[in-house]
Amino acid sequence: MTETRREVGRAASVIGAITVASRLAGFGRTMVFTWAIGLGTLGTAYQTANNIPNIIFELVAGGALAALVIPLLAAPLARNDPKQVSHIASALLTWSLTILLPVGILLAIFARPIILLLMPEDPNSAATADVATEMLILFAPQLPLYGVAVVLTGILQSHRRFAWPALAPLLSSVVMAGVYVVYGLVSGRTFKADQVSHSEVFLLGLGTTCGVAVLAGCLVFPLRGLRLRLRPAWRLETSIAAGLKSLAIAGMITVGAQQLCQALLIRLANDARGEVPGATAIFTVSQTFFLLPWAVLAVPLATAAYPILAEAFSLGEHERYQRRLSQTGRAVLLLSGLGVAALAGLAEPIGTVLSSVSSDTGEGTQSQLQATLTGLAFGLFGYSVFAIYSRGLYAIGRNKYAAGATSIGWAAGALAAVVLSNALPVADRTLALAIAWSIGMTVIGLALTLAVARHTGAASLAGFPRAALAAVGAAIGAVLAARELIYLWGHADTFYTALFQGVVVGAATAVVYLGLAALIGGAGVVRPVLRRAGIIRASEEPDEPASDEHGPDEPSGADK
Repeated sequence: MTETRREVGRAASVIGAITVASRLAGFGRTMVFTWAIGLGTLGTAYQTANNIPNIIFELVAGGALAALVIPLLAAPLARNDPKQVSHIASALLTWSLTILLPVGILLAIFARPIILLLMPEDPNSAATADVATEMLILFAPQLPLYGVAVVLTGILQSHRRFAWPALAPLLSSVVMAGVYVVYGLVSGRTFKADQVSHSEVFLLGLGTTCGVAVLAGCLVFPLRGLRLRLRPAWRLETSIAAGLKSLAIAGMITVGAQQLCQALLIRLANDARGEVPGATAIFTVSQTFFLLPWAVLAVPLATAAYPILAEAFSLGEHERYQRRLSQTGRAVLLLSGLGVAALAGLAEPIGTVLSSVSSDTGEGTQSQLQATLTGLAFGLFGYSVFAIYSRGLYAIGRNKYAAGATSIGWAAGALAAVVLSNALPVADRTLALAIAWSIGMTVIGLALTLAVARHTGAASLAGFPRAALAAVGAAIGAVLAARELIYLWGHADTFYTALFQGVVVGAATAVVYLGLAALIGGAGVVRPVLRRAGIIRASEEPDEPASDEHGPDEPSGADK
């Protein structure tokens, strides 16, 4: 087994362990949010406003920064050039703040018209838009903070320092959960936007921004151990700047398309608030649960592999690149199937747990949560593939192909959202958006897989068809088994009974999934899942040679 194989395994284990804790904290934060703020008009105002800084950040700089940092630092790190590393890191930080500080100010100034783009005026819900506007002004400082967080995360990950970037969301979630608890105690759990006071809005808005400040600020501590000399810098060497443009444009297109789609989904959800007042809150909370298995199962492996993929290509080690991409791709796909089985199979108890926490929800909210979670679940396959294959293409400079494939998927999701929102009853709006989301994710996954096959060689997809068949087949079987177990058990109508039901049925679902995956794809297919869960050691799985003697096609430079 190669050293990089062990290194990725160790890094993924560290990232995974912290990410599990972080996502559990995120789960707790969501539960506290539902308890304190609810899924009604105040929850809709909060979720609408809180999404906007992230959407604007990703459109303006986030995608570019996320795509830039690791590839730009890979070469100077490989040749042990700390001066160049410090200069590039300084320039990225300087430019992110130069761009995002003015944008944050403009966001605060134009908060009202921006809110009305996503939440059209309605005399019956004017208070919701008013509260969302106040919150957005308080959320505006999040923009430069997001920029600092993304750049520092990339710097640390490029140095193989994965722990703190994985820990940062946990600390942020703890702060935000604390803010929600304080709000609930101070306000007496006011759920309606027309009943909340200005001081309570200030508490929620400023407290949430403090959570983002913690997200960025905690990354400063491990940065000191790298001994970088960070100074204001706006200029980069010509050779570096040549590759920067392509990466930046690709990142902006990729993430920008995602955020435009997200903005459309929020607008469509808000259009239904006359009949479903909490549609936006229901959909965004369900998205949080969708991201839980993705972040725990897929992202750690993709994150750990990315610096190694970039390094391998920069050193001309194309066979090593292909082997790493194929192994990580198969593992990510199999693990995403486990997430699909859990999310769709346990949608009923999850919906019960969420709806029972908030006193402003009823049976309708519970059924909407269940349907929305089920609709989102199968998008995990494509979104997990996106996590690794987009990085694989960025690592070899095929940036425009990653951007193009991803944009096609988001466009498909946006089109599906409009069509389904008009085809289905307004009462089913969150289900329509969830299905559209899954359609978009599936298109992204398929398009990126084709791009990887074309631009990196067939060896990068070694074993992928077999793993895909096993993952999809096992996920469908496990979901059906979970639903049947819940049916035989009976509906759990309280928080604790639903939580217990979810744990028991979840364990059974995992066993069924692994068994079916092994039956369909062979015992070797489930090894990545077992290793990721700590049931077997990484050393027990043999390294697989690439099946294609040709490496990734070598671009003469960054894509133009």
